[in-house]
Amino acid sequence: MDMEQNTALSGSEVASKPRFPKYRVVMILCAAVFVLSAVGLTVSLASQSDNTENTKNNKPSGDAVTDVKKLQGSWAADDVTSYVFNDGKSGKLKTAVREYDFDYTLQNGTLHVDFAEQTGSASVSDADYTCYLDGDKLTISDNETDRTYKLTRQK
Repeated sequence: MDMEQNTALSGSEVASKPRFPKYRVVMILCAAVFVLSAVGLTVSLASQSDNTENTKNNKPSGDAVTDVKKLQGSWAADDVTSYVFNDGKSGKLKTAVREYDFDYTLQNGTLHVDFAEQTGSASVSDADYTCYLDGDKLTISDNETDRTYKLTRQK
């Protein structure tokens, strides 16, 4: 009888023992989540638009814009965003959702944009930019954040 009890105990002990300890399963799951998060972040950063970049140490190509007439017209940032500089020193930022009016001045190569409505969004806020023109490509660099936008003249 002792033999039968011993066999029964060892059989139930073996059946209830997990293959991996619980902490190993948790560690493997945490590692998998971390790796997938890192891959997702890398893909997200790599897929950002080519029209914006941080160019703190890189001078954009082209000549500095000092003549306001060279800015006048419509400039596309991407398929749904464009800037319009009117000859009256006013303009519009057009997005897929709405339009934002602004006034602008160009002095000593610095473009100052003053939006009529402050939204709290970084892309719709007053800023000073350095502008470079290379053919039908306009590059504007935010003097405060070093964020650069590449625009193409619309015809």
